[in-house]
Amino acid sequence: MDLIKLKAFTIIAKSGSFSVAAEELFVTQPAVSAQIKDLERLYDAKLFERIGHHIELTDEGKALLPYAEMIVRAIEESRYAVEDIKVGKRGHIRVGASALPGMYILPDTIYKFRKEYPNFSVSLKVTFATQIRKMISNNELDIGIVGSYQSAENSDINSSLEEEVLYKDEMVLIVSPNHPFRNRMEMSLEELANQPMILSPKTALTRRSIEKQFRELKIPLRIVNEFGNVELIKRMVEKDFGISILPLTAVRKEEKNNHLRYIKISNLNLERRILLVYRKNKKFSKALKAFKEFMKGHKLQRAMEA
Repeated sequence: MDLIKLKAFTIIAKSGSFSVAAEELFVTQPAVSAQIKDLERLYDAKLFERIGHHIELTDEGKALLPYAEMIVRAIEESRYAVEDIKVGKRGHIRVGASALPGMYILPDTIYKFRKEYPNFSVSLKVTFATQIRKMISNNELDIGIVGSYQSAENSDINSSLEEEVLYKDEMVLIVSPNHPFRNRMEMSLEELANQPMILSPKTALTRRSIEKQFRELKIPLRIVNEFGNVELIKRMVEKDFGISILPLTAVRKEEKNNHLRYIKISNLNLERRILLVYRKNKKFSKALKAFKEFMKGHKLQRAMEA
């Protein structure tokens, strides 16, 4: 069904005039009459009747009118909605993130992005990096922010995706404010031999990467607790149950609040990278382009260090 037929019908219903409809639609009056006849054939019903010099709706026409108005309004609003997105007045971004970026980077960054771009909305999905990549590949997400280790073998590389390094996150030793190491600025891995360590489970990439470093240097690694939750690891270190190695991004708040101390590890050959992931040949909306540039710009660094 052509929109013009329904528009002609609603104008005539309100004005009671075929000529008014012709003027508003910039067509001839016979063209309007033809549109109404087509509509009446479609519904197999008479929609208007002439009473004296007036044109009025039939009962069938009265039944059709609210639906016709709703359809015309919805189509016109949809055009405005599409145009708004095209020119960047509105937009929605589906963002995915792995655990650490999702917990420690994206909440504040999205808040700052929304303050700068109040007409762009953002939804956030936090799950495993492999799942984020899969969802982006399937167009279930627009863009992803995931953690990765430069020294680790990346077994989930997807040829349909583009990856850009956003940020290099240093891995640091964390201790409680009461620990004997608390005043150290830098240490070597050798000095951590047999120290009670609290690490993530064996299946975690962080844990495997740390173990590999100790093994290559033939340094004994003493693990006293394993936890899959970074917040729990930090609380246990704060209570002096052991020490740990975590990304600096995850411990900035506790260090500022004097709940933890972080120490640089001079010979830890382990660099955690924060990657921006999106599908190759992805058509970027104005909103998505703004979000990508925001993440790539210096504002991300400020958001993470704030």
